[in-house]
Amino acid sequence: IEGQLRRQEGDGASATTQPPVQRGARSADGDKTPLPTDFLVEPPRTIGRYRVTRVLGEGGFGTVYLAEDEELKRPVAVKVPHRYLIADLEGVDLYLAEARAAARLDHPAIVPVYDAGRTEDGLCHVVSKFVEGTDLAKRMAQSRPSHGESVDLAATIAEALHHAHLHGLVHRDVKPA
Repeated sequence: IEGQLRRQEGDGASATTQPPVQRGARSADGDKTPLPTDFLVEPPRTIGRYRVTRVLGEGGFGTVYLAEDEELKRPVAVKVPHRYLIADLEGVDLYLAEARAAARLDHPAIVPVYDAGRTEDGLCHVVSKFVEGTDLAKRMAQSRPSHGESVDLAATIAEALHHAHLHGLVHRDVKPA
């Protein structure tokens, strides 16, 4: 399960003005949501101690990079929100608080958070385990799961979401894919 987690007592969203968008661009999940222009910016070479290898996915919230942890010599996923979403100190604090809350989750179907922080130039990021594989939409395009596999998958997702809920977190971006 990946995506934006929010505390149950409120989403803490602040009003921000969105930058101009590139019309017709598609997010990582293929919808036609216009994407902010920083979506098109050249990827950074490094984010803190993490050397960026390539883009794993992009969407309305930000970009996820495959990177190498230079200290521990392992691949990681680094999620960087669009700057306009964390334009002020309050936005940064909320983003990093969400990362800390997600890092407390310990469940086999929830990708563990390894690190979170902010670079000297203000780039916020959350670092998690890199999980090799594909998403459910691509898997289903290759072959439909059996009824039993579908039930097992639904149960696994429900258990992971329940675990997050027990820890006061609600995943607000669950998608069918």
